Amino acid sequence: MQSEIIQEILGQLQQLCSVKGTGINEKAARRQACELARKLSQELEEPGDLIDRIIHQPGENAMLRLAQDLGIYAHLVQADGSVSCENISTATGADVVLMRRILRCLAALGHIDEKDVDVFAANKFSMAFVTPKGIAGSKFAFETATPAWNAMPAYLKSIGFKNPENSHDAPLQRGFGSQKHMFELLVEHGVLENFQTFMTSYRADREEFLDIFPARERLLDGSQDDSVLLVDIGGGRGHDIEKILEQLPDTKGRMVLQEVGDVVKQVSESDAMKVMVHDFFTPQPIQAARVYYLRMILHDWPDEQCVDILKNVVSAMKPGYSKVLVSDVVLPDKGATRFAAQSDIVMMCLLAGMERNETQWRQLFDRAGLKIIDIWRSTPESVIEAELAEQ
Repeated sequence: MQSEIIQEILGQLQQLCSVKGTGINEKAARRQACELARKLSQELEEPGDLIDRIIHQPGENAMLRLAQDLGIYAHLVQADGSVSCENISTATGADVVLMRRILRCLAALGHIDEKDVDVFAANKFSMAFVTPKGIAGSKFAFETATPAWNAMPAYLKSIGFKNPENSHDAPLQRGFGSQKHMFELLVEHGVLENFQTFMTSYRADREEFLDIFPARERLLDGSQDDSVLLVDIGGGRGHDIEKILEQLPDTKGRMVLQEVGDVVKQVSESDAMKVMVHDFFTPQPIQAARVYYLRMILHDWPDEQCVDILKNVVSAMKPGYSKVLVSDVVLPDKGATRFAAQSDIVMMCLLAGMERNETQWRQLFDRAGLKIIDIWRSTPESVIEAELAEQ
């Protein structure tokens, strides 16, 4: 073992575990500790063990999906204690011999706890995957993302290892044998609602942009009563607007949620939140709003489409008043986290999109006629604040 590297990692972990009460962001420290723990595990592994772990990862994803299909996690969580293999077999309708093999593997993977011979219980892992995010996310990953991941090597080879720039011809399309865009495929395969559930729960699990961005100071101060305060473009079911209204209740009646028709049907309009169907590749209909807000939208698209989206917003902005806020990943030039780096490849596989660094964001905004005036950094998402380049 390379003891010096291991001792260094252990020292860094000890520091991160002592942040309570120091004012350091505990969520960020926890994520850093997880990154270090993975690095420590890799340093401790023999090369052969490392290879075995990696090549079996697709199998773990399949076991996760199988366990959810059979309701194993839910059964163990609801039991709130130890359950026998025979009991789970009866509850799920699966053959007891097959169930014993499945449970043994899930326990070895750490998905459930093995309490005794043929006796099992829920743990932190299984509890996570009975949540809306766990259920919807694993379904999306297994049924939509995995075919794209698997098609990626052959796809990139077939296009001469160029950067994908066509949302209708990415690894996802090769995996599904289609030229339809991902969102069209979600509708076609009847999984759009599952995707929306995943995105809503995914966002709820992250820091809100109000945790990062000083909204009252930068947006409410100087806003005009006769204008819309915020237009949430492609805002899903309105989760972000709901959070804003909770924290800034004096903004009621001045929020607009824009989404495609299939999503709008799932959202109830209120006095506090107006809902409208809008395609962000068409001109923005809400003129002179204080804020045009896009959360995790632009990383879905190649540069050319991002410029088109932003230009449609620019055409509606009021000089010296309107702002654009983009809540998205801003990659560091060095030392990207595991999540951010993998997310970049996911965007490429599914949508020919990408996660961008600061230089790429500035180039993108400049092409659309916008000037970045500040970047409020966090992990994994940051908030980019921009205004018209020419006021």
